[in-house]
Amino acid sequence: MSYCLQEGDVFELLPKHSKNVICKNGFIPGKYVVDNAGYYGGGTGHGPHDVYPDGWYITGILLSDQTKKVYFWQTGCFNKMLPDIIPIGKAEKIWTEMVNIQ
Repeated sequence: MSYCLQEGDVFELLPKHSKNVICKNGFIPGKYVVDNAGYYGGGTGHGPHDVYPDGWYITGILLSDQTKKVYFWQTGCFNKMLPDIIPIGKAEKIWTEMVNIQ
């Protein structure tokens, strides 16, 4: 594990990555942008000292279809891990509409 993805990083997932990500609408290989990154998912086991710390959790959005998302960990003790994904670019969020909140 050399780099934890950050919000805005662009990364590519290949067919070989499909078993290590969580997808609600089916896995699609392609370029994704990190929408959210942070520590998440820790817990405890059955023994008195079975403590599993949070891991670095990534939410990625497919660039070609923003309705498709993937979820995976880069660190920790989890089944759905991709520790060696590196960024291939950087994106920036831009808001296009202001909403008046009262």
